[in-house]
Amino acid sequence: MVAVTMPSSTTSSSWIKRLPKQNKSRMELAIIGMGCFMVMTLWIRLLFAFNFNQDKSGGVVQDFLSSSRSGFRTPSSDSLTATVIALALGYPLEKHQLFVGSLRHSGFQGNILLITEPPAEMDEYVLEYLEKKDVQLKFVKMAEKCTTPFQVFEPIPSWDSGDDPDIVPKCLEPYPQFKVQLGRFPLMKEFLEECATCTGPVLSTDFADVIFQQDPFDYPDYIPPEGLQVFEESASTYYSSWLYDIPLSNCKGRKLWKPRVSPGQTVGTREKILEYYNVMYETMKEWIKDDKIPCPLFNGNDHAIHQTLFYEDKLPKPIRAFRNRDGMVNNVGATGKMIMFEERKRYVLANHLKVRGFEEVIKPPDDDDDEMVEKQTIKRKQKQKEYEEMPYHQVEDLEFVLMGASCWECNNQEQWIGPHYELTDYAGYFINLDGLRSPVVHQYDTLSPNVDWWIEYREEYLYKNDWDLEFEKRIKEDKKRK
Repeated sequence: MVAVTMPSSTTSSSWIKRLPKQNKSRMELAIIGMGCFMVMTLWIRLLFAFNFNQDKSGGVVQDFLSSSRSGFRTPSSDSLTATVIALALGYPLEKHQLFVGSLRHSGFQGNILLITEPPAEMDEYVLEYLEKKDVQLKFVKMAEKCTTPFQVFEPIPSWDSGDDPDIVPKCLEPYPQFKVQLGRFPLMKEFLEECATCTGPVLSTDFADVIFQQDPFDYPDYIPPEGLQVFEESASTYYSSWLYDIPLSNCKGRKLWKPRVSPGQTVGTREKILEYYNVMYETMKEWIKDDKIPCPLFNGNDHAIHQTLFYEDKLPKPIRAFRNRDGMVNNVGATGKMIMFEERKRYVLANHLKVRGFEEVIKPPDDDDDEMVEKQTIKRKQKQKEYEEMPYHQVEDLEFVLMGASCWECNNQEQWIGPHYELTDYAGYFINLDGLRSPVVHQYDTLSPNVDWWIEYREEYLYKNDWDLEFEKRIKEDKKRK
């Protein structure tokens, strides 16, 4: 056997070249074997690190990206002690399924606190569903009438005009001086204080237009709050709107030409969220006593108060503001509205204003009846004129495939919106700027009805499990018997 001594001044590659042919082959095999062993070890570690989500469209790829960005994931203790709290008053079962179901389906094991109407006033099956999903409830009643004579004024949209008895501003007990939008803050403060298990971080959120795609307290880029965390809306909302302009200009004599910070979601430690609720409540009481008209009459605007407190540096500290799609929350609203506005415009023009329902309203004329042809032609022109004068965002009866989306007759319904918008991933989930799925999606409904089709298609991967499917089956059978 030949003894080999490796000179210290030579590299490993040159040393291998100097070996006798037999030893050289053995050494190369040993190096190759060691390399294969290391690769296999790495793959085994990756397999155990993945969180397989049973996603038939390839969810493992998403988990691989998540693991590679943040190292091997370990379960977050925050998710076990965290709290998600919202006002969920008067909503049907379907809304509870989307909110609570998607939150539990994401893996969230913490506290869910919902403020709702009393059980006797709930839609059928809602209470059973919420109890099954381990939701803590606080029951509240609507006040007979608001003690503040609310007044609305232009240019507030007509849906908040108060002319319709079903749209008259509503207030909650025991805070009848505030509209529901603001009365929720002291109620949520009371509820959170009563919760003995709510010791971890808190997400205070809207309800009806929110879905969850990942556990908000256990995702790859999760940053535990040290104080408060707030979330900006779309960069395109770098201006005021009636939500801010009216109360700020009329009540405070100023405007804020700054990025809008959404009050829809606020995250913080338990102590800081309680402090946040208290600051909002005290500010509400100040605004309602303001002698400038119409401040006391318009106080039902959480957007303006939240925005004012943030830019006047009056929110609890420390505070961190995240760009939209750069943290826990993806505020889709402004972007979704702009997309649907342009898509409706494109569709209407491309189809010569023949929207869904058009053919039912104006039937094709009978060629044998000249008088009927003339009448129908006049009626058709009148109808076209109506659509020409109608803002495109009000043509709400349109149903069409968004530009760049996959055809719905194909088996690729994940691509419900064109990839050129860069809003979703390969499976249709909303994504943050880094390409990973957004944990909390706010105002997703601005992309209805198209996003609703996708949610329905992916219901078993987004918010329903085996129990949910059996539950719905039982509901259908009950309805048939009735």
